[in-house]
Amino acid sequence: MLARFLTNARGGVAPLMAVIAVPVMAAVGMAVDYSRVNAARTAFQSALDATALMVSKDATNQRLGLQLGWASLVGGGPFPVPPPKDPLYIYTDVIILLTDGLNTQNRWSTDQNTIDTREAMTCSNLRNAHVDVYTIQVNTGGDPTSTLLQNCASTSDKFFLLTSADQMTATFNKIGTNLTKLRVAQ
Repeated sequence: MLARFLTNARGGVAPLMAVIAVPVMAAVGMAVDYSRVNAARTAFQSALDATALMVSKDATNQRLGLQLGWASLVGGGPFPVPPPKDPLYIYTDVIILLTDGLNTQNRWSTDQNTIDTREAMTCSNLRNAHVDVYTIQVNTGGDPTSTLLQNCASTSDKFFLLTSADQMTATFNKIGTNLTKLRVAQ
């Protein structure tokens, strides 16, 4: 029966199926890729929404920003795991923490000392992991200079206190120049 089917010249189903199979398989592959991208985008949007909800409560959780920055470097949560690092190349992981408010919120406590202690612990863990941290405090409302942010910066020259919007461009130019020097020197 199989021999008769293969030698039958009256039907064009087999050649038609062979021609159609290629675009159908490509469409299936694209659908799978799209669903993966969409799932990653949804996870990332959820993280952004959570951050937006935090901001909408008129509170600042700097530690959360540091943790999300760190997760983006090492992978985890909504962030994909980065490719392995080449052992013959010297990498520098960098986080730039920009905040327009004092550290006033976390999900475990409303006590300011506890909130700051938890952030200081994150900063210490980043230092131990050899992550280079720049901190920028935008202070246009007369808040005190944040000792916490000064101490979180990897070195004293990596803390910036901005008192006007005009300083933003110069600050990021300085950080960009420092990062460029780092790359060229290595």
